[in-house]
Amino acid sequence: MRLPGSSRALPVKVNCYVNTAVEKSRRILVPFAKGCDAQLLEFNGKVLEGVSVVWGQVADSATIIKRCQELRKPFIQVDNPYYCWGTPGIYRVTWNRMWQNYVLKRDGDRFEKFGQSLAPWAAYGDHIVLAAPGLNLCRFLNISQRDWVKQSLRRLKELTTRPIVVRTKADGEHTPLAKSLAGAHALVTLNSNAAVEAAQTGIPVFCDPGAAAAPVAQVDWALIDHPLYTDRTDWAHSLAYGQFTLAEFEDGTCWSLINREDVPKEIL
Repeated sequence: MRLPGSSRALPVKVNCYVNTAVEKSRRILVPFAKGCDAQLLEFNGKVLEGVSVVWGQVADSATIIKRCQELRKPFIQVDNPYYCWGTPGIYRVTWNRMWQNYVLKRDGDRFEKFGQSLAPWAAYGDHIVLAAPGLNLCRFLNISQRDWVKQSLRRLKELTTRPIVVRTKADGEHTPLAKSLAGAHALVTLNSNAAVEAAQTGIPVFCDPGAAAAPVAQVDWALIDHPLYTDRTDWAHSLAYGQFTLAEFEDGTCWSLINREDVPKEIL
């Protein structure tokens, strides 16, 4: 049996693993499980046959994702949204990866549904915003946030004389990202969701190929003084089809949309 759009046979049994270390995990995964007739359970050290669904990338979720990758088993990750960051009840959903780093041809209805818009490219900025990966992601990737920032600063200073503003996820608690982006030449990051906000507001982005902003960004930091100003419309609409409300989890809208024929589901 095949899941829609799959190039290889995949099991259709779906297992939603509640992350006992994250209180909201159950609140998020219960409606998801209802929407696709999945089994809801806690992780006991073994990844069952079928599609594993997890919230976030910490504790049991991190273990399950890595186990699935090692065993080449399919998984779905649910996490904070691309748009409407901080709004309760909206979450992104991806097959076998943690960010939607591809573009699907979609209408703009969901982009408008989430109240989003695209600002014109800001082609005359001054400083560079260096957005560090969050601590949870650093733990997942087994890297040091401090070392990443240090090495990134060293590399950027070899490539440009522009001033550099360093941001961590914790900075967002007292300084909105929009304030750091005002007058910026570009944002540089690994795969922070800050890249989506930057690209959406017209600030060029340099990021990892696996990041959500990758389709409208550059990966070669050597081009930092020559950023890309590409059309973002299809990318913006596509991302909106990768995030859903809890109501859309429960009524099956999410499950239906992420299983369209053209949605990549290959095991990476």
